[in-house]
Amino acid sequence: MKKLRYSGRTLCLIFSLSLLLAACGNADTQSEGEQSEVEVMSESVNETVSPETIPTPAANETISMPEPAPVQEEEEVIDHTPANTEKFYQVAEEHGLSHEQAQNWFNTVMGDDIFDEGVRELSGLIFDDIDGNGKGDMVIMVQETNMKYEYGAGALYFYMNQEEPYCFDDETFPYFGYVKYMNLCYADWNGDGNVEIGFALQGMGNGAVGDWHMAVLSYTGSGMERLEIPSDLTDEYGDQTGFKVDVIMEPEPDTYTAYCPYLDESITFQGANVGTLAQDPLEVGGNCRGFFDLQAVVWEGRNALQVSEYLCGEGGIVHCVGTAKFVLVWDEQGNGSVADWWVD
Repeated sequence: MKKLRYSGRTLCLIFSLSLLLAACGNADTQSEGEQSEVEVMSESVNETVSPETIPTPAANETISMPEPAPVQEEEEVIDHTPANTEKFYQVAEEHGLSHEQAQNWFNTVMGDDIFDEGVRELSGLIFDDIDGNGKGDMVIMVQETNMKYEYGAGALYFYMNQEEPYCFDDETFPYFGYVKYMNLCYADWNGDGNVEIGFALQGMGNGAVGDWHMAVLSYTGSGMERLEIPSDLTDEYGDQTGFKVDVIMEPEPDTYTAYCPYLDESITFQGANVGTLAQDPLEVGGNCRGFFDLQAVVWEGRNALQVSEYLCGEGGIVHCVGTAKFVLVWDEQGNGSVADWWVD
């Protein structure tokens, strides 16, 4: 039999085990499992056993305690009523309204809860006699402050002749902006005797003029109807956003050609080169960001809407080479068309 050598710690362990077995009267009747345990212990007596290396029942498992659930703090709700009130009266004064007139409008707005008990923020405001009947009208824009700078988070309200307001709420439109400014104009563009209102709101697009979103509403005397805008470009929601214009750099210095497939027409114009000229005409850019700079104009004796399209060249979006101008008209059935165009 192989002679075993025991360490002092191991001898103490074996001696204690023997006393325990003897006390139970099972010294001579060890089970196979207990004998195997002793044999295994004997084979490992040459190893130094320390309390740190004695395995626990889950020694081969990694025990991870669940992280305590974070305490979610309630989002602080800011009441924008004081700021909205100050802005409202300031803009009303700049539009020439008396304090009494401003107060009447403000009471109406508060009664309709346009600001949603102060959760919404005033982002645009215009006072004028929009339909030309001698009665004051108001256009007010609000944005959701908990979703600030998100598209669709807000609305435009049109107050015409003290009627129930018409709410323009479109998920493609940005309702953040400048409280003193909205690109809004109006006239009877379809010749039906009622006023049409065109407006463009600027988004967060990068570069150049940013992205613009435009709509035209026809006031019927008892409500609003949205007019279709002539266009060959649409967004993912199907809204008309502009005309495609190809910008071609000519071999001559600082010379470009704008080609509009919708009209199948080309216009040559001057612009500043920033790249190397090619020997042949080369398409280098186009329009971007949608209609902007809306203006009510008279074209050949009739009311029309003038819109702009930003044109970029070989230097990318920030390289402005010109602005395409389009004159839009509508018939009494609401069908729109392009009456004229040029490049500035």
